[in-house]
Amino acid sequence: MAFLEDLKYIRLYFSKNLHAKCYLNESKMIIASMNLYEFSQQNNREMGILIDIENEEDRIVYEGATKDIESMIHNSEDFSYVKAPQKVLQSEKKSNPVKSTETKSNFSKSKYKTTKELSQETEISSRKINAVLVDKKLMYKKDDDWFVTKKGKEFGGIEKEGQYGQFVIWPEEIKREIA
Repeated sequence: MAFLEDLKYIRLYFSKNLHAKCYLNESKMIIASMNLYEFSQQNNREMGILIDIENEEDRIVYEGATKDIESMIHNSEDFSYVKAPQKVLQSEKKSNPVKSTETKSNFSKSKYKTTKELSQETEISSRKINAVLVDKKLMYKKDDDWFVTKKGKEFGGIEKEGQYGQFVIWPEEIKREIA
């Protein structure tokens, strides 16, 4: 993942029950079975196809696959990587004390939502919602897991463990912060 994090213009998406690998740019596409990690390269027998729009028949396949990809992206969780915040040195904490004027809210009667559910309800992409929540310092991503900050806990964020790692659920009132 560190390799992918360092590449520019790379976007990773997660869609439950989808097991596909497609690598594309504006003129070529590779659809293959190989995962992007060393074990696959060294130990597996993999296959794939190259689609090049220079070839007329390939152009039709490329356009059809692109429509399928757009549909999948729209219904997927964006897993593009957001770096975890850096540790603050004790000396910095003393010179810049943080003053909190916000009070802890009661979310006991709230319905809790995943980022994907919030995305569907607000028609804002999951990626944008994650970016807003990170910008507001309500959560952060470290490695493959999402973590709620102290401020995020005050907004009702709860860390959950799922099949694909840790994620955060939010009370539906968080939509006001996103909009």
